[in-house]
Amino acid sequence: MTSKFIKRGSSYHVTNSSNLVIAETLPPHTCGVVQDPETGEIYLETIEDFPDLGKLYGDVEVKAERIWTTFMQRKASTGVLLTGEKGCGKTMLAKLLSIHGRSEGVPTIVVNKPFCGENFNQFMQAIKQPCIVIFDEYEKVYEEELHQNLLLTLFDGVFPQKKLFILTSNDRHRMNTKLLNRPGRMYYAIEYAGLDEAFVRAYCADKLNRKKDTDGVVRYAKLFEHFNFDMLKALVEEMNRYKETVREASVMMNMKVESWKRSVEVEVYFNGKPAVHSCGKRMLVDPMQPWGFSVAPNQKEMDEDYEDHIAFNSDDLVSIENDVYTYEFDRKLELRTGKKDKFDNWETKETKVRIRVVAKPATWKSLSAEELALAA
Repeated sequence: MTSKFIKRGSSYHVTNSSNLVIAETLPPHTCGVVQDPETGEIYLETIEDFPDLGKLYGDVEVKAERIWTTFMQRKASTGVLLTGEKGCGKTMLAKLLSIHGRSEGVPTIVVNKPFCGENFNQFMQAIKQPCIVIFDEYEKVYEEELHQNLLLTLFDGVFPQKKLFILTSNDRHRMNTKLLNRPGRMYYAIEYAGLDEAFVRAYCADKLNRKKDTDGVVRYAKLFEHFNFDMLKALVEEMNRYKETVREASVMMNMKVESWKRSVEVEVYFNGKPAVHSCGKRMLVDPMQPWGFSVAPNQKEMDEDYEDHIAFNSDDLVSIENDVYTYEFDRKLELRTGKKDKFDNWETKETKVRIRVVAKPATWKSLSAEELALAA
């Protein structure tokens, strides 16, 4: 095999590669950053391109289009910071941008080791063409604050070489604070707090066999602070396999709603009209656990001689909006007819009633000293 020589400035470097190609630009592929352990030279190594993502849900395509348009129209580099729990869609958005960039002739560079400092900055500046640079799980790769500080110059966007920097992080609090609220470095900052309702509904419309259970999945997802895609996918799979409701399918699954109690203000309605109940103005309750109360729908005040107990649970939950829990269900109750018998007792009749219970967070002004202590 004949040796070949690569000339760099006034020096020549021997190579035995028979596949040596001198390219003026990087092809639209995906590369990883590598450093030679002996010479310290930084170079790019071709890695597998991100595969097609298939059908997408939610607004990920809308976000990707906006970011791409901004990147192409700006003269300087554009930084995008994506933060949130695992499985919430950060990496999916980064991959979608990479796939779109490839179709537009823009290469992607993936950084998964803590490269930083002058040598790395110079290497990145030497790449003159527009490209996407992905720092996945940034806070884990760049654990030391010093390493994060050394990258700030690169993200400043002052160099003429335009890049789309995408940083994903599972923990925003471990990010360098000098990246936050600095559009000159990170133009966009998107925080994922779990899947939104549109995403869940779109996925259920596509994957859930019994469409009537979609509302139940949406309500269940809202119970979690961070309901991610892995949880949604597993839940729907379990419901399809055993033809079960959300409550039935979730019993054995590794996704549990944390039990909590809070002071709530309760309103009760019978067939759309306010009803007297035994909850009082406020009560300390876990809205997800079975609970109940006594009612006197035809009276202005509770009567010890006449009350009917109503029990319900999370199966009766119909909506969770702004921390307000609304339950609706039908019950058969013994209601007064408005007449008395010969013993002067009220006559009753079994009646089917549509009941709505609204549990709202109690305002701080309405909390007792005991409740304030519990809340603290």
